[in-house]
Amino acid sequence: LNFSGKAVLHAQGVDFSNGNSYKINMDELQVMEEIGKGQYGTVQKEIRLELDEAKLNQILMELDILHKAKSDYIVDFYGAFFIESCVYYCMEYMDAGSLDKLYGDGVPEDVLAKITTSTYTVQSDVWSLGLAMVELGTGKYPYPVPDKNEQISMFVQLNAIVTGTPPSLPEDKFSEELKYEEIEVNMKAWAEEAFSLSRNGNNGNNGNGP
Repeated sequence: LNFSGKAVLHAQGVDFSNGNSYKINMDELQVMEEIGKGQYGTVQKEIRLELDEAKLNQILMELDILHKAKSDYIVDFYGAFFIESCVYYCMEYMDAGSLDKLYGDGVPEDVLAKITTSTYTVQSDVWSLGLAMVELGTGKYPYPVPDKNEQISMFVQLNAIVTGTPPSLPEDKFSEELKYEEIEVNMKAWAEEAFSLSRNGNNGNNGNGP
């Protein structure tokens, strides 16, 4: 907006004909509350957002970590840029949804899908712990992951767990204490029982499975 050559109002602020300029952008402000209304508009209380040194250092640390972290199991980082007091990260888009919908807060009962309404037992915890430990130890999901364009149902995944070879840690990289051989043996048995209950529509529990 040009006010008869006396001032120019634009997205970055206002420039006066005498050479004075006041630069500000809405991205730099945070609305606190509405103070009142007048004939020509609304008066709002706002504060100017400032990046203090601690926050700036945290952003720099995150950018450094994202730049160095290269793995097939980590979201790719493409770059970052700074516009109008805002830092923008360019990241890989993951189209399979959010992990928190699958794992929740990471506790065992969220890792192990509740495919029946049966009572949750300690075997479920051990089964989930075994899977979590294998994934942590190897850095990848214990079971083969389908191609991103391939649709896979819950029952196909369950069948892979029941009929497939139980996940295990590489023999030459981990100690016997860490491998938990008993867990690996029992994981398949408990998975078979869980699949059987789901297939037969049995909501009961005999105390030996998830």
